Amino acid sequence: MIIVSDTTPISELAKVELLDLLPQIFGKVVIPQGVFDELQTGQHPAASFVQNLAGLILYPSENNFMR
Repeated sequence: MIIVSDTTPISELAKVELLDLLPQIFGKVVIPQGVFDELQTGQHPAASFVQNLAGLILYPSENNFMR
């Protein structure tokens, strides 16, 4: 199964150090490049987790795969 996520679920799971649950449950986690970029700003708690998250797939913001 594949899950598409925005910033909030990733951010909140990272804060409680449970971000690794997403790929364990869903296999692949798809996030738009814009979400990844937002998570990399400042001292975001998800920054290091997202960079190393197994099963993470980035889609360019201009990609219209969800239409």
